[in-house]
Amino acid sequence: MRVLKSNCLCRQVVSRHRLIETGECNSMNKRLKVILVSATIPPAFAGAGLQWYRYARRLHERNELAFLLSFDFTGKDILCDDFQPDVPETKIIRLKPMTQSNPGRIIHQVRRFLFQLSLFGRIAGLMISHRRDFDVVHATSRQPLCVFALFWARILGKVAIYETSLGYSDDLLTIKKGSYLKYWFLSRVHTVLAISPQLYELCLQSGIRKNKLRLIKPYPKDTDLFKPVNDEDKKGLRRRLNLPLDVPILLFVGVILERKGADLLPEIYRNVLKSIPTAVLVLVGPETKAILSGSVVTTGDYIRSELNEHLQNGSVIFTGAVSNVPEYMQASDIFIFPSRNEGLPNAPIEAMACGLPCVVRDIPGVTSTFIDNSVDGYIIPGDDPSGFARVIVGVLSDKSEYMRIAHKARQKVMDNWSTDSGDRQYMDLYMEYIR
Repeated sequence: MRVLKSNCLCRQVVSRHRLIETGECNSMNKRLKVILVSATIPPAFAGAGLQWYRYARRLHERNELAFLLSFDFTGKDILCDDFQPDVPETKIIRLKPMTQSNPGRIIHQVRRFLFQLSLFGRIAGLMISHRRDFDVVHATSRQPLCVFALFWARILGKVAIYETSLGYSDDLLTIKKGSYLKYWFLSRVHTVLAISPQLYELCLQSGIRKNKLRLIKPYPKDTDLFKPVNDEDKKGLRRRLNLPLDVPILLFVGVILERKGADLLPEIYRNVLKSIPTAVLVLVGPETKAILSGSVVTTGDYIRSELNEHLQNGSVIFTGAVSNVPEYMQASDIFIFPSRNEGLPNAPIEAMACGLPCVVRDIPGVTSTFIDNSVDGYIIPGDDPSGFARVIVGVLSDKSEYMRIAHKARQKVMDNWSTDSGDRQYMDLYMEYIR
């Protein structure tokens, strides 16, 4: 046994950088099989869910995906109608979520408890029946679906990895304050992954052992999909997407809600129009029923009321949830991201990969991990619409500055978020616990 373990470790060192191509689990001489778990995946519109779906596709292409486990949100209003699946449905298990209703508080709590108890049993049966088909469970989300899957992975002697992706939501400190039982479950995993320094510190403050916590560069970007296009191709995309041809296009991508800072867009846009009256604002993403703070309207309705005149003349465009986000990025000129809270946001990094200068709101411990201010993008402190507008006007008015930032932004993503290096970090991590 001692000779076998030594042999395995030796081969692991030699072949570590070939794992991503071979998928070979050295200690068992078979391909590693991974279950990915996320509460939301496409066709639902969700950043972390979309990245998990893409990761599942790459694992499937390498024959390393056991299956992708998620809730089934078919029929909800956050779906991308034009979504084109590229992971076989045979590799996806979609469980029915708890149905929405408006009963009294006590009845709701009883229904929730019964649903979670049923979900715990369903996942137990699923994991036990597939126990010979997987080696690793890697989950992202604080939802019971993910927590229970990780718990049963440990019970069955499998590798359990929890990845936290949003500060003050699914970090361990926030979870511990809301539910010690859920925290207890998650603290038993092999490793907790934090995708930003902010999340790392929040998890550390929860009391989890430091040797169980890791800071990683998450969500590799497909730089062949998210890439710059030349002027001719950009015009072609604009024609196909029914966008104006020869005007500056300001792009926002994300769910239209207050946390994403979408309520700041009207004032940012009006300030830009003072200097660039032909500018067009495009909002890509679904709207939600969440009410704007201090108001009785949703963020989307607020934007419409504030920019009604521009909406009528076509200079403000809502696309809803779409699956061809890369094309909207390639067809645009600058990316605006005034979000107030993120783990490590996908959209601005993908925009950078497309060569778009990005103007983002500062989120301490997050924004500086993907943008160096005035080097490969721009960081605006606080809710400052006029500050956003000044930078947007400045960079659109200076072609040499625009090209410098665009080049640096693309190179930043190529150096830090390629799919090869990103997937390799996950595979190396899994292999540390395979015996």
